[in-house]
Amino acid sequence: MYSLLLVDDEPLIRGGIRKIVDWGSLGVDRIYEAGDGEEALEIVRTHPINLVLTDIVMPFMDGIELTGILHRDYPEISVIIATGHEDFEYARQSIDLGVCSYILKPIGAKNLYSKMSEIMAGIRKEDENRQYINRMRSQLVKNLPIIRSRYLNEIVCQDQGDKQQLVRQCRSAGIDFSSDSYIVGLLNLELDAIADEDVPLYVFSCRNIAQECLGERHYVFESNLSKKLVILFRCDILGDDARNTAYQVMEIILKALDNTIHVKATGGLGVEVSGPDQLPVSFRSARRACEYRFSLGENVVYDIRDGSLNKLLFRYPAQEVKSLLRSIRFGTDADIREAVCVIRQYIKNEKQLSGINVKIVLSEIVTDILKELSELSEITPRTTEQCLRLYSEISQMSSLDAMLNEIRQTATIAAEDFRRTENTSSKALIRKVKECVKMHYMELTFSLSTAADQVGVSTGYLSALFKKETGMNFIKYLTDVRMEKAMELLRGTDLRAYEIADRIGFDNTHYFSVAFKKYTGMSPSDFRKRGRE
Repeated sequence: MYSLLLVDDEPLIRGGIRKIVDWGSLGVDRIYEAGDGEEALEIVRTHPINLVLTDIVMPFMDGIELTGILHRDYPEISVIIATGHEDFEYARQSIDLGVCSYILKPIGAKNLYSKMSEIMAGIRKEDENRQYINRMRSQLVKNLPIIRSRYLNEIVCQDQGDKQQLVRQCRSAGIDFSSDSYIVGLLNLELDAIADEDVPLYVFSCRNIAQECLGERHYVFESNLSKKLVILFRCDILGDDARNTAYQVMEIILKALDNTIHVKATGGLGVEVSGPDQLPVSFRSARRACEYRFSLGENVVYDIRDGSLNKLLFRYPAQEVKSLLRSIRFGTDADIREAVCVIRQYIKNEKQLSGINVKIVLSEIVTDILKELSELSEITPRTTEQCLRLYSEISQMSSLDAMLNEIRQTATIAAEDFRRTENTSSKALIRKVKECVKMHYMELTFSLSTAADQVGVSTGYLSALFKKETGMNFIKYLTDVRMEKAMELLRGTDLRAYEIADRIGFDNTHYFSVAFKKYTGMSPSDFRKRGRE
């Protein structure tokens, strides 16, 4: 309900306006009266007023002066000017002072009711919009940590995307990208002994501990990679010796995690980069540094700029390993043997490689095989045990040929897993994914990654398989399902666009309207009108 303040120096006029209109039917339950502008301001200061209906010509303070003060100090109050024909142009000028409308005298009951009905409808609409914006603002504040994490993941951990647009999005979420240079750190949390249902709580606790160590001017967020935290250091905040300071801070975080919640972690510190465009470069190098835990040990921080690590990065036979991985997925046992021989020759030619560097290279190859196996929905225990066993055995072996023979056997076993999987029906998996979409399309966070988790395969594998089996990518299929549901709701309900958007998994009404128009060729409102004609 709303409150109305009548301002006129004639008590009879105020009383008449109060009586000739059924204000209750318009949603007005409280009516106040004032004889001039000064008296009106006193009432406004002491009572919650929604609407002011004022005359222009009054003693002490006229309606125009009153309107200017209300517009300046109480912009939420709607003002209507009551004016005679001789003051009409004067009243029109008052629109510039924030007057929402004006009524011509003499005021008749029918005309006044009609005019006030229009004005009250507009006020109610503004209130609805304001309430919606407040709800969205409240939801934004509630979800801000999730939004920040998503934005930071996109700008730091992914190469694709419009980086400038991402920077603008980050700034809208309160993330400062004004520094000239950055360093990315990565924390691998050792949570394998923690029950699956407790892992999110531990990751959340680790993030909070890391943030306390960092302060508010650097950023830490959960990576899309499992059980990992990413740290974004701003070098201008760290000072002249930024790299050494970042390294020391990461060591402090590792100790804090161990001392506070008894979680072990391994850190990787990436290269220093200039500008948001280069952040994925720093992230990848931090990730590479962190992976040395497999061969050099855990619970320490590895700096990618360390001399021995640089040497290994330079020597790693990336192309040769890619050939081995292709042979595992698509080749024969003979192709695997040939690929291993090529890797052996490459290592032999690198005469300056130390024994520890050779073992690190071979441990990295095992890691790459495991990454390739992650594409499968199911890995046999034999394959997993072989890979994990090989990590420890490589460090004890003294013969290159013995180590490469183990690599060859592991690759052959992995290839058997791929061949077995290729013989299963992919159509059943796609049917399962489609059912998953129908059950979860209304969830804001539902995505390709979520669907992949639901059916037990990797995101990359599902993306490729879905395109192959259906002829469209997953995002288009999800959008089509959402748009069909939106069309159904527009035809069969009176829900507003923002309510429909919320029900089908959109957090932004504008994006929903754009997607709907792209799908149907018309806006949601036009679609509803055409459907009811």
